Amino acid sequence: MIGTRELEFQLFDHLDIGSVLGQGRFADHDGDSVRAILETATKLAEDKFASTAQIIDANEPTLESGRVRVPDEVKIALDAYREAGFFGAAFDYDDGGLQLPVMAVQAVQALFTAANTATCGYAFLTIAAA
Repeated sequence: MIGTRELEFQLFDHLDIGSVLGQGRFADHDGDSVRAILETATKLAEDKFASTAQIIDANEPTLESGRVRVPDEVKIALDAYREAGFFGAAFDYDDGGLQLPVMAVQAVQALFTAANTATCGYAFLTIAAA
């Protein structure tokens, strides 16, 4: 896993995300909201993604009767990801998104990728298609 402290350093000290927060498209976001999002993403990545990585690695998708089958843990993880709003993290509010700066979205995605790359693939392909 990636430490939240490291991500905060990268976002706030190195990339200066504070220079875009509170302005224009990102007027509703501030440092506290970004930190809360990182905290939520970290907990979800640990609880629903990292905790199931071994199960998913040991049980690859299969094709049965013309349908793809994946372990139930994939659906559970992706449902939690959706409920937290991460599928639409970069999208406009009008499109159901969180309207986050791309650098914050990338930090969130890095947390999930570090936790379970296989399950992230499903989420990231869906986001790319949207």
